[in-house]
Amino acid sequence: MGSLQFIDFSYNNLEGTVPDFQGTTSELFTNNKNLCGHIQGLHPCNASSQGHGARSRSHKVTFIVIFSTVGAFIVLILCIIATVSILHREGTRAGKHCVMNPNAFSIWNFDGKTVYEDIIQRTENFDEKYCIGKERMEVCTKFCCLHQK
Repeated sequence: MGSLQFIDFSYNNLEGTVPDFQGTTSELFTNNKNLCGHIQGLHPCNASSQGHGARSRSHKVTFIVIFSTVGAFIVLILCIIATVSILHREGTRAGKHCVMNPNAFSIWNFDGKTVYEDIIQRTENFDEKYCIGKERMEVCTKFCCLHQK
């Protein structure tokens, strides 16, 4: 572009500060928005209005970053509270269904038939809903028991 001798910037909706071009007139910048600069015929740029757009954008970005961070933090806290609540509720349910005689496995009071009957009762005759795994001929059953105190 070393041989370029003439550019007309008019009617382009330009705004902001125009740098000093040697031998440039204001006719080349007509019908643009809020152009300012040291070119004769353009408004001089004020120090206060020059950075206003950049400052405004900076405030918007700061506002967006702060509120998105706070929002994400609130969502995280709510997820943690929901998870703890669900786990607590499941633990409470398990405690209601799994109360067993505290002396059932005691060496001195051991009665295999009573323990077996208690396991059958707690697992509802080894119902499918208590099954936690199957392999060939083996079946694992979930059985929980909490000792009464």
